[in-house]
Amino acid sequence: MSAVTISKLFKSYGSSEVIKGLNMDVREGEIYGLLGPNGAGKSTLIRVILGLLPYEKGEVLLFGKPLMENLQKLSKEINALPEFFEPYSWMKNIEYLQFFADLYGADRAPVRIRSLLESVGLDPNDNKVVGEYSQGMRKRLGLARALVNRPKLLILDEPTNGLDPKGRREIHDLLLNINRNNKTTIILSTHILDDVERLCDRIGVLDNGLLQYEGALHERTEQQHYRYRFEISNKDFDAKECEGEQIRFISQKESWVECEITNITPNEALKSLLNKGIEINQAVALEGSLEHLYFSVTGGEK
Repeated sequence: MSAVTISKLFKSYGSSEVIKGLNMDVREGEIYGLLGPNGAGKSTLIRVILGLLPYEKGEVLLFGKPLMENLQKLSKEINALPEFFEPYSWMKNIEYLQFFADLYGADRAPVRIRSLLESVGLDPNDNKVVGEYSQGMRKRLGLARALVNRPKLLILDEPTNGLDPKGRREIHDLLLNINRNNKTTIILSTHILDDVERLCDRIGVLDNGLLQYEGALHERTEQQHYRYRFEISNKDFDAKECEGEQIRFISQKESWVECEITNITPNEALKSLLNKGIEINQAVALEGSLEHLYFSVTGGEK
């Protein structure tokens, strides 16, 4: 089943047409990356899916049900974390989540709220008010708030914006755990392409009011090869261990190894290396990357 199905959607602001007959399909249980330049209509599309914005024409289905006719019921199955999120600064973390649990009619039992805080890496015994939280802690609290009603669909707008690399990686891990453990469908709207490459199963690239591309990350790439640089953590590592029928070793500098991948996707290459016992800390695309795909469909220049 699809979590979100949109057919021939039109939305205008006055005489300005923002969404122009858009079709979209988000599969249940996947992490879907929504990309597009500023002004492409991403925020408008998110507000439509959340039922916050009416539209002129088209059909929006959530889990097979028409959105507007079932809005009250469906609103209990979805939640969102906006880009600019400010918690109520005078509350403590448990008070804050219990407040929103009451709004949703969700379980507010202390044991459940404490478990939810722990699941996003926050200490339920922390006596600080949330106004004293760092930006990374606020993002975590926002995720906990968005999960308070156990949503089947979670929509996130720039969830790692403004975080340092360590904070971004921690949010990545949280989102992967939420998706895998709770079977939660996630729509991730972001301009950070590394977030998309690490997290998303499929993507939609929105430009000029339409999805110019929807599918797997590397499905559209015309190139049959990719060049990647991997950071290896194995001690006494022989870089030629990376060699395989579809992976060619190019060069090594300290812990970084550069390889050319042919006729398989980067994800398949990564799994192949991991199966050989090669421990990889980072993978950086040099050619054939999501960046090439993004600019090719939006008409931009690299």
